[in-house]
Formats: sequence, structure tokens, C-alpha cells
Amino acid sequence: MASNGEATTESETAAPAPVPEPTPPPCQGRLITVLSIDGGGIRGLIPATILACLEAKLQELDGPEARIADYFDVIAGTSTGALITSMLAAPDDNRRPLFAADDLTKFYLENGPKIFPQRRILKHKNSGVGPCGQIAGSEHINFRRNLRMTEKEE
Repeated sequence: MASNGEATTESETAAPAPVPEPTPPPCQGRLITVLSIDGGGIRGLIPATILACLEAKLQELDGPEARIADYFDVIAGTSTGALITSMLAAPDDNRRPLFAADDLTKFYLENGPKIFPQRRILKHKNSGVGPCGQIAGSEHINFRRNLRMTEKEE
């Protein structure tokens, strides 16, 4: 009960949540740490695996609750890297990372085929991938096929 005789609620008696100190700007000597994660579809398994190994090493040093997000001021990603970023930075009810880096690999293995369906690529002995990723030879194959069909019609 309060001193005036009225009943108090639990929220009135609880101490206010601590306010975190503002981060000093980099000009005051503090480095800003950035983790940038590239895109690449299902190849997101590669950074997911590397991040899981890194987080395991950090947990050996700082305890089992250590998460990648604890060590970076900014985490950013493109395409599948943004998906990884979201999983690493999403908070739980206690404002701690919802997912461990080890969860990323499991996520990609379970959901990758649904999210990133495989594309069929025409394979031919004369086809190959050019320096900019274009498939060389497929146009030539189609041209020859169409030419043969045209010759048969004549």
C-alpha cells in the first residue's frame, strides 16, 4: 500500500528500466563494426556455415549465450544476405537475438529448396558460361535447330 492508503500496482512499484548509454561517435575513438553479408540464393549456406563456426568460437570465449549480433554495431545484407541478417538481428521477448547462427544452416537446408527453386540450364557440348554469367552456345543451338526445321519444310 502506498503511504496515502491506496493500493499500489506492481508496475507502480517496479523500478524503471535502465536507459542504455548512447554510443559515442567514431570521432571519439570508437570503431563501428559492420557485418555485410552478400546475396546468392541457396549459396547463403556458405555465410551461414561460416557464421555458425564464428559464433561457436565466440561462445567458447564468452559463454553459450554469445551471439553474432553482440559483436557488430551494424549487420546488413543483400538478397539472401538480408534474410540471414534478419535472422541474426531479430529480437526475442528479452531483446536478445531470436536465432543462433547455428539455426541459419538448418533453416537453409529445410527451406532452401522451397525458397530457391533450381533452374534448368540447357547443357550441350558447345555451351558454356561466359565471363558475365550469360550462357554461351544456347542461342546457337536454338538457331541450328530452327534452321534444320526450316530446311525440312522447303
